[in-house]
Amino acid sequence: MRITVVAVGRLRRGPIEALCAEYTGRLSWPVDLREVEARKRLDGAALKAHGAGLLADRIPSGARLVALDEHGRAIGSAALAGKIGAWRDDGQQDICFLVGGADGLPGFRTRRSIGEWQARNGRAPTCFPDAELVRALG
Repeated sequence: MRITVVAVGRLRRGPIEALCAEYTGRLSWPVDLREVEARKRLDGAALKAHGAGLLADRIPSGARLVALDEHGRAIGSAALAGKIGAWRDDGQQDICFLVGGADGLPGFRTRRSIGEWQARNGRAPTCFPDAELVRALG
């Protein structure tokens, strides 16, 4: 099994980085941290949509998604460990934890659905729908 963490923002040097190293070192599975950062100067909904696109583009194909968001359902450590164990026993190869920015993960499911549609229809995935995509979906 492989664990991927896709997070908005950058891991700062210091205590948090040391904790991440300590906890990932305890796992027997490889852990890949993929940080994303919006480089465009956007505000509000546009920034959130762009961040969701950046996250979606870094999810390993076929991965089980676990979205970590302040508005999500709380689950205890033992229950999460049970779910991960069940996924492992069912043959799941990849688990991807998504960590949103300060404003969470709004619009993520919509962006993921658009990306899946693009892939099924031979189109390149994009962060923002272009005019051609809007016409094709309309």
